[in-house]
Amino acid sequence: MAQNDVQITRSYCGSPEGSGGTSRSGNRVDQLQSHAEGEFMANLTGLAGFVSKLRAVRTNLVDRLRHVDAALSVVGKLGGGSNYTKPRNTVSASARKRMSLAQKARWAKTKGHLPKPKRTMSASARRKIAAAARARWDKFRAAKKK
Repeated sequence: MAQNDVQITRSYCGSPEGSGGTSRSGNRVDQLQSHAEGEFMANLTGLAGFVSKLRAVRTNLVDRLRHVDAALSVVGKLGGGSNYTKPRNTVSASARKRMSLAQKARWAKTKGHLPKPKRTMSASARRKIAAAARARWDKFRAAKKK
C-alpha cells in the first residue's frame, strides 16, 4: 500500500495518528476538507489498485475453499459420514405423531396385543356417576347430623 493509502486507512479507522489528536467527528471534517482540496482523485487511483489486490485475494480464497469442499466430500464418502451440505427433510409434528402411532401398532402386532384405545364415557354415564356421588355425599351429611 502507498503512504496515502495508509493515511486514509488510519483516518477511516479513527486512529489518533491520522487525525492529529482530534476527535472522530473532527477526523471526518478533515477527510471532507482533504477530498475537497483535490486529493480525492489521487486516492481513487490508489484505491483502485487496493481493490484489485483484494479481488485477487478473494479469488484465491474461493479456489482454496473449493479444494477444502472437495476434500471434505471425499473424506465423508470414505468414512461413511454424511456430507455436511446435504439438506435434511423436516417432518411436521402431526406427521411424526402418525408415524409414531403406526410404529406402535406394528410393534403391538408383532408382540401379539394391540394398544389400548382411549376410553371415553358417554354423557349419560357421567350424569349417573355424578348423581351417585351426590347421593353418597347426601347420605354422609345426613349421618353426620345425627
